[in-house]
Amino acid sequence: MTTEKHSEHFLTDARSFWWNKDYLELVSKRWETQNVTSVLDIGCGVGDWTAALLTILPEGTKVCAVDREPAWVQKTQDRFGHRVLVQQAAAEHLPFPNASFDLVTCQTLLIHVSDPKHVIKEMLRVLKPGGLLAVAEPSNAAQTRDSIYLSLNEASAIFEIGEISERGKIALVEGNNSLGDVLPGLFAECGLENIQTYTGDKAMTLVPPYSGPGQSEAIADRIRDADTNFFMFGYEQTKKYFLAGGGSQEDFERYWKIGLENLKKVKEAILNNTYHCAGGIVMYLISGRKGLI
Repeated sequence: MTTEKHSEHFLTDARSFWWNKDYLELVSKRWETQNVTSVLDIGCGVGDWTAALLTILPEGTKVCAVDREPAWVQKTQDRFGHRVLVQQAAAEHLPFPNASFDLVTCQTLLIHVSDPKHVIKEMLRVLKPGGLLAVAEPSNAAQTRDSIYLSLNEASAIFEIGEISERGKIALVEGNNSLGDVLPGLFAECGLENIQTYTGDKAMTLVPPYSGPGQSEAIADRIRDADTNFFMFGYEQTKKYFLAGGGSQEDFERYWKIGLENLKKVKEAILNNTYHCAGGIVMYLISGRKGLI
């Protein structure tokens, strides 16, 4: 029996299309990356956020990346070669001296950690005075619709299994998938200054024949989920969170069945070239400066 690597199900090719190039250029101006000489990307996964950053960083910027999963460390190192120094490390214990980097950053890391304030403080430890802490974290509670019709009961079931499971995940201290909604306040509590919050401008729009940038990759993810019965976090993990959030076993099984039925409807519509969605997501870019003293 093989153990799934952390976030393996979600680290797909579609993530390479999360950011528009012109938006990243705007972010570069807001973050004043022309003054950055050293960067640390924490929880780098397979290097998608690192790749996005490299498009806006000055030539010669020292870029380091860390992840706790050895397989992702190797994949990221292979992806960038000598351009990026990649190490195995947990976000809670970074293997760098104090005040090492001008920019410390992450993408969809803090939603998974048990104590985000501790991780933010560790990020601040390795950030230089006056340096920028910048994170890309979502609000996964935000719901958008697609072309699949859901009855009121079906829509309610999918909402409830999501909401109750999220509360259970928080109760078990295993993260908060909508942490982005409250991160500016956590930044303030950790002493960051000049806190700025923006939302990304990317929508993962899907329209037949699914030939636009990133569409075939996103479609492949949906078909895979339907074929493997993967809804939310997967059966066992979702059930654990749902029960911890106060839900009953009976309700879980009923809601889970509705979720799987919806996946099958999505796949059928894709194969018939009738599925479509605007694909709106809420991805925050939140930044703050470390004080000079």
